Amino acid sequence: MKNIKLTSVITLLLCLIAGTAFAAPTLPKHYPTNFEITGTITKIYKKRRIIELDNADYRVHPVHDIFTLRQNSKTTLYSLKPGMKIGGEFGIYQGKRVLIKIWILPKSYPTLPHAV
Repeated sequence: MKNIKLTSVITLLLCLIAGTAFAAPTLPKHYPTNFEITGTITKIYKKRRIIELDNADYRVHPVHDIFTLRQNSKTTLYSLKPGMKIGGEFGIYQGKRVLIKIWILPKSYPTLPHAV
């Protein structure tokens, strides 16, 4: 009886580990392993350099980097669109917390809605 329970627990753990490994998309090598923030773009105010991420506004630093999934490839704020998933890193500009680095994430990348 104990042997059956132990086998069931081990099988369950292996399924969870395998499911997690297959569910999480792999990111390019030039991407960090984690991000300070992730989410889905709901709106962009490009001239004001504001990205609305899951209905929360974040200002973008005037000198920022936006990385694409391709190695050694960057893009501009104007190429970002609502519905895209992004990851970000913050810095300080004029005493306020702003996005200084943005990574475009795969559509299948898991993000959690958040608010500031």
